[in-house]
Amino acid sequence: MKILSKTDLLRNQICPTKLALDKQENPLKDRSKDESLHSGVLSHYRREGGYQIEDIAEQMFEGIQKSTLFGVKGLLETQSLVFGKVPAVSQASAQSSGNYARADILAKMPQKEVNLELRNYMRENYRSSYGGYHALYEVKSTTTVKKDHIVDLAFQTHVFESSAYKIGKTFVITVKKDFERTDQEINPSHILEITDVTDRVLNELPNLKEKINSAHFTLNQSEIPSSTIYKQCNHNKADTICPHIAYCPNWSNLDAEKTPIFYLPFLSQKKQDQYAEDNIMYIEDIDPKDKKLTKTQTPVVLAHKQDQPLINLDKIQEFLDQVDTNLPISFLDFETFTKVIPEIGHKPYQLIPILSSTGILYPTNHLVRHDFIETSMPSNSRFFAESLIRNIDSIGSIFSWYMQFEKSVIKQLIHMNPDLDGELNSICDRMLDLRDPFSKGYYVDRGFEGTTKLKKVGHILTQDLSYNGLEVDNGSMVGDHWYEMINSDDIHKKNTIITNLQKYCSLDTTSLVRIYQFLKDLT
Repeated sequence: MKILSKTDLLRNQICPTKLALDKQENPLKDRSKDESLHSGVLSHYRREGGYQIEDIAEQMFEGIQKSTLFGVKGLLETQSLVFGKVPAVSQASAQSSGNYARADILAKMPQKEVNLELRNYMRENYRSSYGGYHALYEVKSTTTVKKDHIVDLAFQTHVFESSAYKIGKTFVITVKKDFERTDQEINPSHILEITDVTDRVLNELPNLKEKINSAHFTLNQSEIPSSTIYKQCNHNKADTICPHIAYCPNWSNLDAEKTPIFYLPFLSQKKQDQYAEDNIMYIEDIDPKDKKLTKTQTPVVLAHKQDQPLINLDKIQEFLDQVDTNLPISFLDFETFTKVIPEIGHKPYQLIPILSSTGILYPTNHLVRHDFIETSMPSNSRFFAESLIRNIDSIGSIFSWYMQFEKSVIKQLIHMNPDLDGELNSICDRMLDLRDPFSKGYYVDRGFEGTTKLKKVGHILTQDLSYNGLEVDNGSMVGDHWYEMINSDDIHKKNTIITNLQKYCSLDTTSLVRIYQFLKDLT
């Protein structure tokens, strides 16, 4: 029997096929995106942040010791530390009936503080345990408690209790989103929040046996199980791409001439299940008059049915009429960096602008380009704010893609640099969202595959714009490369990364210009 981990359990809930394929050696597997080797395909600075949060959390437990071993040695080491009366053990491990769990923190707790409902449930469903009571703590670098955290802790509770550890309570430790760092030293109680989730774990435990049995079945059967093709298959998201798409059996019988239904924007699992019951697996097979469709989904279905773009020229013209073509037109794209452990003056996951590319299209049709990049970790992003003011024309419309993102970051810049509020607010006031004609259904092409991402729209409309061959070819890579650049002492390497980042960002701005010109030519 193969050993089941909590990661396997959670992965099986998403896609049993993927879990089975993860466990196989396959030369065709995309190793760079293989979640079985790199959980969540996280970049190194985000993994680093997660480890730092765990280190900070451990400071909240006096006398804590870490179990550094794995497998059987790890089980014995955990037992040794617990029986040696260590008050808390980090990375404690337990195994029972083919299930293996590793807890972020296992801490002793007084009997008077145990959750009586949990203990009653344990006495009814588990064998007798001896010794003192323990609390399980799951440390997460998120700012909220999520459903997966509860399932994770329920699995840990099941395994540790089955291994004769008496679990009295369960907690999730998360990051306080409103924490603002003011000092070099971070007080753990200021940045971290402990939430008692025992009741939620208790409600999950009765469902756990079926989930565990299902995951064991996936791991130990010889055949690769089939799954419903859904959003876990979506290979448009670079940071969650499945490494098995090229040879997954769920895709083998698909009609290559049609578009799988999960590309329908904002499609819920419930709605897809309803379509599956009616044997509707492709967007082309949906009735455009179906009342289940939203205003956003209907144009996508129509574009697929007629196999040509769906164009509302009146609405496009109405959108373009907002622009005074006698004034310069600016185009703005910038990239941000975020980290869980904030810099001084910042909050966790605050968006730090690090890279921008601007273009100014003058009435003479002359285009002027400007680029800016931060070469060290900024404190108040003053240089970035000043670069926006300097590189964007003081009059005329400003186009961006999904402008709420840019506006939210500029508002942060104003908060940190209040003396620049006039110029920065002017940028926000003059901004138009070039994504609107596409997100609102004025122009829908089946080639967009249900998305309105800049790269997809730009590529379909212009054909010759491509990110292929770039060292940095999607936004999820920007922060990773930038973080590597600012921490490198190799000048040649730093300059190479800067060049690669600027090529990527400037291509985004080029897409904005070309899309605007495309819409103008339509009308």
